[in-house]
Amino acid sequence: MTGFTLFAIVAPSSGTIRQVLDSQCKSHFNSVTWTDSNTSPQKTIKVRARSALTQAALATAAWGLYTGKGQPLGIAPNRFVEIEFLLETSDSRDSPVLQTATLSYADFFLTLGQSCEVGAGACKNTGTWVCQADGNGTQCA
Repeated sequence: MTGFTLFAIVAPSSGTIRQVLDSQCKSHFNSVTWTDSNTSPQKTIKVRARSALTQAALATAAWGLYTGKGQPLGIAPNRFVEIEFLLETSDSRDSPVLQTATLSYADFFLTLGQSCEVGAGACKNTGTWVCQADGNGTQCA
């Protein structure tokens, strides 16, 4: 008797997804939450981040540690942030699926959008706090 048997090879596998965000002004990047369709303990999603004052500087910025959904990112306040998702599975036939993601952050100066006053007397004007052109501060405009 001759024959052929095909055995399924089950091997661990992983992949990453990256996204860069310009917050327009120096910001505290707090955490990332997401929705996924992972119902098996064999599938996991983790996230890490790095930040920099310019997009070009992200390439050499140090990554933070991988963390779970909603956990603190532990990175320095800056204007740009790069998020990396690590999707892992112990069964390469069944991969994790990332559906949506939300980055929680707040401007470093905690004043954006609030009203402000510039000048005095007859020259006094009311404005709103906005980011400076270099993204490293705020100004009343």
